[in-house]
Amino acid sequence: MGHRFNERTGFWEASAHGRHPVTNISVSLRLTKIDTEKEALKAEADLNGQLKIKLRRMKAPMWSTLMDKAITQRLNDGRWSEGTADNARVLLRAVTNQEWAYRTIDTISTGEIRELLNEKLKERSQTHKASVAKYIKAVFEYAVENGILPNNPCPRIKYKDNDKIQGVLKMDEVALLLRRAFEENHPHKWLWVLAIYTGMRNGELMALEWTDIDIDIDTENRTIKITKSFSKRSSGNKSTKSGDERNAEIAKELVPYLLKLKEKQGQDKLVLPRDRNWLKGEQARVLKGFLYKIGLPEVRFHDLRASWATAVLKSGANLGQLQSMGGWRDTKTLRKYIRKAALDVKGTTANLKILDSANVIVSPRIG
Repeated sequence: MGHRFNERTGFWEASAHGRHPVTNISVSLRLTKIDTEKEALKAEADLNGQLKIKLRRMKAPMWSTLMDKAITQRLNDGRWSEGTADNARVLLRAVTNQEWAYRTIDTISTGEIRELLNEKLKERSQTHKASVAKYIKAVFEYAVENGILPNNPCPRIKYKDNDKIQGVLKMDEVALLLRRAFEENHPHKWLWVLAIYTGMRNGELMALEWTDIDIDIDTENRTIKITKSFSKRSSGNKSTKSGDERNAEIAKELVPYLLKLKEKQGQDKLVLPRDRNWLKGEQARVLKGFLYKIGLPEVRFHDLRASWATAVLKSGANLGQLQSMGGWRDTKTLRKYIRKAALDVKGTTANLKILDSANVIVSPRIG
């Protein structure tokens, strides 16, 4: 690092040298053919400034670069499924790119993270905020794990889980939806039938093949093997959201519908016919439009899964059976369904006797 006169060339030269503080990689900058010593001194100062910037960027990359690396690592080491990684990528790009995309990771402060979560997302649900916060924290954790930052600047923010399930259709509403869909020959009628009767996710339904379905009338075997999910991002199949394969029982009521659909699909290996709106990812818009038309509550497509879960619980299935069929890794969401179906209080007062024990005579006409 310094400047010198090169007698062979007859010019002054300036240089700056340093090493990456983590990888120990050497970095050198050099200028030649400088006319005067004064200019060489100035060039040396400029090179030192450039070197500091370069070393800092090597140590602390830009947010957008580190974000992609962090998501990829969590996917590769099995901490995240493909579905979680895709969701993290979409949410982080939407929320953080405008403010942070070209910022080095070490310049993003705790206060800025808090402001981003509280201000930019102030109209979003607590669940949405919690997801974004979790993904941001994961990126900074990657930076700490790889020696890029000494600690994680993410603030500790607790988001209240309101424990509400929105948009669960009642069974009479589900029946009306399907009846009207078949009466009007709606292009999504088969999609809605399978979603409501199996609780499968949208991507799983799109990837479902006839080889995944086993129906044997003689043995009464009725199962669907759920092993994959369609990924729009890669235009192909990936693993399920949980990363696990699972089996689901086919309801007896669904069997004739599947046999009819098989006849309709002919040699097509895919179970469900794909229309343009479904391929474009507009299944939620199409469902809401049809529900509005027939006078039912407008729910999301994914809420058909919640409707299925509450119906299965009311039919007598236990929590373990539902978790296995639905492919949930934990029971947090399932317990919401139990409360939604009022199964957590069912039978609580069956043996409750207060007035009888006090010998109170209750008239048939009260009040």
